[in-house]
Amino acid sequence: MGAFENAITSREGTGFVTPSVSRLVKEAADIEDAYGVKPLAQFTCGVGDSREQLRKIQEPVAFPQLVSDLDNLVTELLAKGE
Repeated sequence: MGAFENAITSREGTGFVTPSVSRLVKEAADIEDAYGVKPLAQFTCGVGDSREQLRKIQEPVAFPQLVSDLDNLVTELLAKGE
């Protein structure tokens, strides 16, 4: 993803998370629009207000669940020889 080709800068009081998540969500949509394909899988986890933005990509889960879901997907793909 090219979401972070340009640095995310923090304005006083806004932090880095919100602008980073917004840029990631936009980039994911741009990639899908440009290539016309959906990703095989998407995984998100986040805190606070970022979770609402991340829902545009995939329902956020707790980090241990994300790791488990990713492990299951990789195991399944490897079993299929993909």
